[in-house]
Amino acid sequence: MEFRAWLDKNSAMVTIVAVMALLVSLVYIFMYSRGGEVTPGPRMQYFFDLGAKVNNPLDALFPALDSEVPPIRGAISGAKMPDGSEAGVGAQVFACGSCADKSKLFIAYIEKYTPEARAKKLNPQHEEVGPSLGPDMGPNFLAMDQGHLVSTAEDRGAHWIEFMSPEGQRLRMMVNEKCPKGDLVRCMPGGDEAGVTESH
Repeated sequence: MEFRAWLDKNSAMVTIVAVMALLVSLVYIFMYSRGGEVTPGPRMQYFFDLGAKVNNPLDALFPALDSEVPPIRGAISGAKMPDGSEAGVGAQVFACGSCADKSKLFIAYIEKYTPEARAKKLNPQHEEVGPSLGPDMGPNFLAMDQGHLVSTAEDRGAHWIEFMSPEGQRLRMMVNEKCPKGDLVRCMPGGDEAGVTESH
C-alpha cells in the first residue's frame, strides 16, 4: 500500500517519466527501423564551371549542395556567361565500377534551367503540373520539364537541348555505353556512389 500511496502523491512526476520513456522508445524505433542510420545531412553534387580555363573537363568540376538549381556562380572562374547567366551548371558524373579513382571519372552531360524553369524549381509550391494529355492519361510530364536543358562538357554548353527531347534522351542514355560490364555508378563529391537507374 505504501508504493500505491507514493504513486498517488507523485502522479505528476510519474506521468513525466512515462512520457519521456515513450519518447525515447519512439526515437529508438524510428532510428533502428531504418537500419540504424541517422538521417544524413545535406548532400553534395558535382557542378561544372563553364568559365573555367582548363584542358581537362574534369578540372572544371566543383562541389555544391544538391539543392542548388543551375546555373549558379562558377566556383572556379566566378565568371558570367555572355547572356549574363552564371557559369556553374550541373554535372552528371559517372565511373565504371568505383568512383575512388578520380582519373576514371567521366562527365555524361551537363545541365541547367532556363530562367523561367529555374524560378519554378526554386519556388515549387507555385510550379504548375503540365497540361493533361487527355482523359485518363494524367499530366504531361514533358511539359512539366520544359526549360531543363542538357549539353556535353566537351561542348562547354555551346549547344543546349531540352532534357526530355529525343536528342536529350539519347545524350543521357549514351552513358550506358561507357561501361560494357554494366558496372556504371554515379559519382558524388567525396567519393560517394549512387546506384544508377535508367532515367539518369
